[in-house]
Amino acid sequence: MSEPTAAQWAERADSTALAVRRDELDRRALAGLPETRDAVAALGVRSARELERWREDRLARLGDEEPRVAATLRPHHAVTAGYLAASIAVAVAYALFFGRGNLGLSFEVVASSVALAVGAAVMALVVPWSRRRPVTAVDATMSWIVAVLGAAAAIATAVQAGRAGGGLPAPVSIAALSGFALVAMAVVVTVRRVRVPRSARERETARAAEVREEFGDEVARVRRSCGEQLTAALAHADSVAVDRARGEIAAAYAVLARRGLLDPSAAPHEPGMLLIDDPIARAARATRMPDRGPLVPALARTR
Repeated sequence: MSEPTAAQWAERADSTALAVRRDELDRRALAGLPETRDAVAALGVRSARELERWREDRLARLGDEEPRVAATLRPHHAVTAGYLAASIAVAVAYALFFGRGNLGLSFEVVASSVALAVGAAVMALVVPWSRRRPVTAVDATMSWIVAVLGAAAAIATAVQAGRAGGGLPAPVSIAALSGFALVAMAVVVTVRRVRVPRSARERETARAAEVREEFGDEVARVRRSCGEQLTAALAHADSVAVDRARGEIAAAYAVLARRGLLDPSAAPHEPGMLLIDDPIARAARATRMPDRGPLVPALARTR
């Protein structure tokens, strides 16, 4: 049984499939040119990896020259996960206050104190203590969000303990110390942040924006280069098969336009462009680079 054509795939695809698997149009359209299809797909993957390496090299140089700017641009996934985990822990501690004793006042007080202690421990691991790690605006903002919620949770825990008759001094002490520690960490982070002159922070923000523009320009340049290589590859391929592939893309566009999934004025793209666009788009988004210069704007990736 033969594979569905690009138009047949477009007939079945919903908006989600079109958003996350749009390269299927090119894979099916280029079924008659398997070597060209595979070479173009490999070009897209290779270019995406090279783009990621270029970004890492650029950030490494930036880290030596402008460490604060590099810290702003470089995603710290472990730190982000830590802030998220700490936020969840203190939110759980605060939420237990609204249990109103339904889970048992003693249990709620103990669980709240444990959650606060976990939140404080996680925050202690992720806040920027070392001078080698610059404090970013995100660090300052997240530390205060967690600190305010943690302080509120500590007070709520003491109130719950009072409802229980005040016989739980240890959990209340743990909750109070955790809440105090969270506020103290937020103060330390803020002090480190404000010690940097405002003019310097503004320059860092402007410089970070400039480097983001540089990243976006590189994404667009890589796409243009790949597009030129695709044009050359199609020029050297069997012209009849290439025309057939172009016809399939045109037919798929007509189907998508009829189904309301594509602007009717959109001009069909050259077969293979989506095989380049998709891996580059994924690489750009995964590394927080501006996803600029799509080869197929009408089907630009949104997810």
